[in-house]
Amino acid sequence: MIVFDSDSSIPVSLLRQFCFCPRIPYFSLVRGISPSNPGWVEDGIIFHDKTKYLIKRRKFERYGIMEPKFKFSVYLKSSNLGLHGICDAIIYDEERIIPCEFKSGSLKNISIGAKVQLYAYCIMASEKHKIPITKGIILSEKSDNFYVLEINKERTEKFKLLLDKFKNSIFTDQIPHSSSSERQCSQCEYLNFCSDRM
Repeated sequence: MIVFDSDSSIPVSLLRQFCFCPRIPYFSLVRGISPSNPGWVEDGIIFHDKTKYLIKRRKFERYGIMEPKFKFSVYLKSSNLGLHGICDAIIYDEERIIPCEFKSGSLKNISIGAKVQLYAYCIMASEKHKIPITKGIILSEKSDNFYVLEINKERTEKFKLLLDKFKNSIFTDQIPHSSSSERQCSQCEYLNFCSDRM
C-alpha cells in the first residue's frame, strides 16, 4: 500500500535514512508504518536547543561573514527536487547564505546520510533565495572546527542520481535489499518489521 503519490513532497530526513538503510523510507512511505520514537530522538531535540546558543560563539570570518546573523529551524521546500525539511540553521549576511546542520558526534565520523541531507538543504536554500550557495557546514559541540561541504556540479549530479534511486525504491511493493550491519540494525526502530534481520 503506497501512502503517497509522485506529486507528494518527501521529507529530506528520509533521504538521509535511505543512506543508512533503504528499508526505512520503504516502511514509512510505502507501508505507512510509524514506530514510536526511540530515546535518542528526544535527546536530539535537547541537543539542538543547546546548540542554538553554542553556534553564536563561533567565528565565521574564514567564510567571509564578518557579522553573521542566524535563523534556526528553517523550513525549506523544493518542487524541483520533490523534497522538504527543516534545516537546523541558516547563517547569513547581506551577500552570503550558508546552511548549517548540528551534530553531536565527532566531525571525523560524519555519515554519508548527514552529508546528503545538508547537500539537499543547500540546493533548496539556493532555490528559495535565488542566489548561488557554494557551501554548507556541519557543526559539532565537541569541536570548534567546522566540516565544510563544498557545492559543485559533479556532486550535484551524484546527488540527483541518489535522489532518483531513492524515489525509485519507494515506488515498489517489494521490500528493498538491505546490507546494513548488525550494529546498524540494533539501533533501528524498524527492526521488528525486518523478518530476515531478526
